[in-house]
Amino acid sequence: MRKNEKPIQTFEYHTLRVGDTSGFKKRHFKALERYGYKTKEKYFTVGNNRIRFNNYVGVIQAKDVTIEVLPKADFEKPDEKAKNKWHDALIEMLRVCRLIKLNTLTNAKLKLRSASILDLYYDVFLTETETIFKHGLRKSYRKTEENLNKVKGKILFTTHIRKNAFHKERFYVAHEVFDADNTLNQILRKALLILKSMVHNPNFNVRINKLLLCFEDVSDKSITEKTFEKLRFDRNTERYRQAINLAKLIILRYSPDLKGGGDNVLAIMFDMNLLYEEYIFRKLKAYQLSNDNSIVVKGQNRVAFWETRGLRADILVETADKKCIVIDTKWKVLRDDKPSDADLKQMFVYNLHYNADLSILLYPKTTLNSAQKRPFRKEEFKTLNCQVAFIDLFDANDRLVKNLGERIYEELLEEEVIVEAESFYMKNRHKLLLMVQELHNRGYGKLRIVPYLSPSGVYWRCSFVDKTTRKQFNTMDWIFELEEGSNCKEINLTSKAMADIFVKENSDFIELCIGKDEIYTKWYSKMLAQMSEDELPYAFADYFSPSGFWKTSKGKEIEILEGEEKYYFN
Repeated sequence: MRKNEKPIQTFEYHTLRVGDTSGFKKRHFKALERYGYKTKEKYFTVGNNRIRFNNYVGVIQAKDVTIEVLPKADFEKPDEKAKNKWHDALIEMLRVCRLIKLNTLTNAKLKLRSASILDLYYDVFLTETETIFKHGLRKSYRKTEENLNKVKGKILFTTHIRKNAFHKERFYVAHEVFDADNTLNQILRKALLILKSMVHNPNFNVRINKLLLCFEDVSDKSITEKTFEKLRFDRNTERYRQAINLAKLIILRYSPDLKGGGDNVLAIMFDMNLLYEEYIFRKLKAYQLSNDNSIVVKGQNRVAFWETRGLRADILVETADKKCIVIDTKWKVLRDDKPSDADLKQMFVYNLHYNADLSILLYPKTTLNSAQKRPFRKEEFKTLNCQVAFIDLFDANDRLVKNLGERIYEELLEEEVIVEAESFYMKNRHKLLLMVQELHNRGYGKLRIVPYLSPSGVYWRCSFVDKTTRKQFNTMDWIFELEEGSNCKEINLTSKAMADIFVKENSDFIELCIGKDEIYTKWYSKMLAQMSEDELPYAFADYFSPSGFWKTSKGKEIEILEGEEKYYFN
């Protein structure tokens, strides 16, 4: 392929025909036909002078042509605009799922304007290999047998007598050599040799030939899947991992033309169903790790099903109260919000085996909106629900949404989390306020509270403050520990019992608060009397500056004592 020749771009489930305007010729079809039969038509099916792609996306090089198979989950025309949109989307998905390493997506796009995704893989592999050589190839000891003019190691007498009966000056010996001829470097050399036979880009050819000179003392060994299975990385070889992963793609998915006709084929293809699942999981996991929320996102989790067989849901979301929500990703285009019977039965089984109240079938959005969750019809399963949901992967500029995890949480999960958690969350924190009243009654009258909202405005926070020293105590860690002891549900303790625990565990702080402040304690009791058990006050938030009153979660305003603001900030 010439340097500036554009690859053929098509979509999953689309057909390439010999002689069409794409430049797909008979010789390309013949090469793919042989490759298809060899791989049992894993990536595409072979027809009469045509190739029909299935659910795999990625890139294939056959002879002098490169074919990009792009994902597509919409009803748009397969024109250049759609190709550019899904081309960039595929690169980003591969990057997020760590199937390719890119320093910046912008640089990748600039490189790909006149090249292919395959060229991007080539470029990353060559860059990684060049970096390895720059820091020095890994060397190790290996055993070898040689016929030398001197004794080195130990003499293998049986072989020595057989080979050197007429050469008394020689010795057949076994000894150890410390060099770079080891499995890691043999794998990189094999991948370089494959690229040399496949690449038609002059810039890549120069880099490949330079690297091969660096590997000239490394043996050309047969590399199979078992070779990679035996590999183990340590702190000295970890730097090889990315290059070896790319070499594995190149070596195991390469089909050489043994007849010497130049019909070599290399296919780097990914199951789009698995890629979509992994992409959604990583986006949700990133949201969980970067936000203060009460969900835990888990990947595929196997549970026993029947004899040695098991069930494996795509994504599990656990709430703070250990409620489980199953998300099953489906890379399909639905024309209505009616899933197949098989998918619904699958969700029902997930609900039962994962003890989940809700299972979500998550499709990429086309023109449909997410439906409401609906229970299964049989009376004994009324508490089990299934929801057909659609998530828009793109923003207004046809770019993949960066905060997709947040979008999924807000559109599908937040209400479920809040409905389950809100009741005990509010009651437990209201009990904290009642505990303060109990501490006042026990003589800790100098204890004050400063309630406020987190920067997101979603979570309630409260600090205890000693009136005299103004020393603060963050109560949130303490209340979290009580909730964990109650299995993240409503704390089954009275305010008196909570006060007993607090005094015992935090004696250094609470002893500072011994004394009387009748004005504050009376105001505090009056403030509590104005609120229900599922209502909380707050003195300030990002959108509400400290003033002469507190607000409550139900919109009330509670007048505070004059000068109380001085305790808000230390």
